Amino acid sequence: MSMTTCDFCFTTFPAHERTVVAMPRPSDPSELCAVMWGCGKCPNSKELPTPARIERMVANGELPGVIFVSV
Repeated sequence: MSMTTCDFCFTTFPAHERTVVAMPRPSDPSELCAVMWGCGKCPNSKELPTPARIERMVANGELPGVIFVSV
């Protein structure tokens, strides 16, 4: 199992459980890229979306202009 560290509380947790702060890539605003990963349990990250949620939002047209997701 791949582990990672929360960018907010510095807890180590399984990478597949991550939540993300995603922003448009400056060189290509049609792509969202993760700039921070959260554990989903600390106060600063529990309201963040998972990568799967972001992919669903793009597929449903909830993020206009976004075509690609790199999270």
